[in-house]
Amino acid sequence: MDVSKATHGSIEIDRALYEFVNNAVLANSTVNQEHFWNGFENVLQNFTPKIEHLLRIRDDYQSQIDEWHLAHKGTPHDQES
Repeated sequence: MDVSKATHGSIEIDRALYEFVNNAVLANSTVNQEHFWNGFENVLQNFTPKIEHLLRIRDDYQSQIDEWHLAHKGTPHDQES
């Protein structure tokens, strides 16, 4: 599936989302498009490294959970504990 993209600064946005935000959300707002997308780009730049770090931690936890379940496959589950 080829998804059309809009580019603003260093970010690519799904064209349908970009047009919805510009034409429906911001149309009745005092925030102009340039200010909104610059702010959104700034949020992404600031939080992406932290989010990626947290996702790696989550993946590590999920791997440990998966390993535990594989190691205990077939053993009865104690719902009381």
